[in-house]
Amino acid sequence: EPPMPQIRTPVSDDVFAASLSEYEYDRGPLRPVVEETEEFRHWTRLRLSIANSSGTDRIPIYLYLPHRESSRHQALLYWPGVSAMYTDSVDQHRLELGFALRNGRAVVYPILKGTYGRRSNARPDWSTHTGRNLAIEQVREFRRVIDYLETRPDIEHDNLAFFGRSWGGRLGAVILAVEPRLKVGILNQAGINFEVHPDIDVVHFLPRVTTPVLQFNGLYDTDFRYQTSAKPYFDLLGTAEPHKKHVVEPTGHFVPPSTVMGETLDWLDKYQGPLD
Repeated sequence: EPPMPQIRTPVSDDVFAASLSEYEYDRGPLRPVVEETEEFRHWTRLRLSIANSSGTDRIPIYLYLPHRESSRHQALLYWPGVSAMYTDSVDQHRLELGFALRNGRAVVYPILKGTYGRRSNARPDWSTHTGRNLAIEQVREFRRVIDYLETRPDIEHDNLAFFGRSWGGRLGAVILAVEPRLKVGILNQAGINFEVHPDIDVVHFLPRVTTPVLQFNGLYDTDFRYQTSAKPYFDLLGTAEPHKKHVVEPTGHFVPPSTVMGETLDWLDKYQGPLD
């Protein structure tokens, strides 16, 4: 049996407050451009882009709007799994949140630096300064996307949900601790990763999360091992006990999609509010 990895001790509030400044950015003009509109059976998809905070690059965004009579849509912001770093296009994946769209909610899918058409040649090593800097820039870009949503009258931008898958699930603690405009979190597989730069280690962020969180894990997952990674992640969440829920199934890295769909919609109805 290999020795159990050691979980870092969360930093003090003073140290954490200082580190939060890394995730701030200049809120320059967004300069949004809608580049393509496509109609699908249950939704309309807009491909658009906005300027990044420095104005040196553009952040592509896929915005999926449900075919539902409503002046303002509840929305989920999606952070994908690590396969986004090896894939050319979102169209090479099944849309995981199609069920939320059919239910009547909008989905926001940013193409963050390092993913899809913005990939680098090598997968980042999260233990290095380069990996640290990329992770921080990705969070800044994600926040910038929320800035854009605040300009759209058809989105309930004061009632946004976060949905992270695997890599996105793990980073959910960072996003939810840093970004107060997210009102609810759903983490489809999450756990502590031990091979990371201390500045982006989720253990420092987990106690600072107060958002309602729904977390899924497989009991036999070899990526986020239940006893040493997944359960400690959930236990460290600062969210009050009645407002966090851990759904654990006897599976590997993913629990059955039907479980994710049902639990997610119930959680959204509870914390975003039921749809009219």
